Amino acid sequence: MSKKNWLPEKEFHEILGKMPIPCIDLIINTHGNLLLVRRNIEPYKDLWALPGGRILHGETFAQAIKRIGKNEIGIDIPIKSVVRLSGAYTAMFPKFYDRHDVGLCFYVRLDNPKVHIDNHHYSEFNWWMPITDFPEEMGHIYKEELRDYMKKEGETNG
Repeated sequence: MSKKNWLPEKEFHEILGKMPIPCIDLIINTHGNLLLVRRNIEPYKDLWALPGGRILHGETFAQAIKRIGKNEIGIDIPIKSVVRLSGAYTAMFPKFYDRHDVGLCFYVRLDNPKVHIDNHHYSEFNWWMPITDFPEEMGHIYKEELRDYMKKEGETNG
């Protein structure tokens, strides 16, 4: 996807309060561990999150997943590794340009990916084991996505 589909930052900030932003989050599972990233940008700056990003104009879900994987965390995500749509979520950020995100969360299973985070978006990453509690400093929408994921996994494996 070329940069021509990106809005200039000023224009993007102008529309944030006028329309929902379509986003994709990724639950990346590697041998039972889930990838978390610490955000450098708003919303949820300095909090743990799932890797993700907005869907660009003209992009399919598969294209967005592949681009986010490559650009945000340095991972090639084969579409066959996308197990399922985990859920759809809405988040409101009245203090951040009155932003309204509509997100789709996809569950991805990968074997031993080599993560290389985009330092503009993320300051660090870590592998989290779902048997422990969520990190305290985590964005609320990501906690909701992970709770739903763990509930569905329990139903699948239980």
